[in-house]
Amino acid sequence: MKNEHSWVVLGYMLIFIGIIIIFSAIIFGILSGLNETTIHGGAVGCIIIFFIPICFGAGTNANILYALSILGFVIVIILLVFMLLFIKRAVKTETY
Repeated sequence: MKNEHSWVVLGYMLIFIGIIIIFSAIIFGILSGLNETTIHGGAVGCIIIFFIPICFGAGTNANILYALSILGFVIVIILLVFMLLFIKRAVKTETY
């Protein structure tokens, strides 16, 4: 029971950290817009089809785009490994 509670707390902490990152990006964009500087950025997405990650992206700087694509690919692989470990643990602990 105690272990399940820690997963819930971890989930809420990750959601809270994500919200903080989004708001800090918005604030940074507003503040840099006031200084008349330009912001360069990019976006990367990964889609998983039958355990094959397909990563794509768009942006103004090719080097950042490559780095983000590799990072997205690595994160997808890590998530797949964790998913398989959790499924294996769930099947192993299930009793009939």
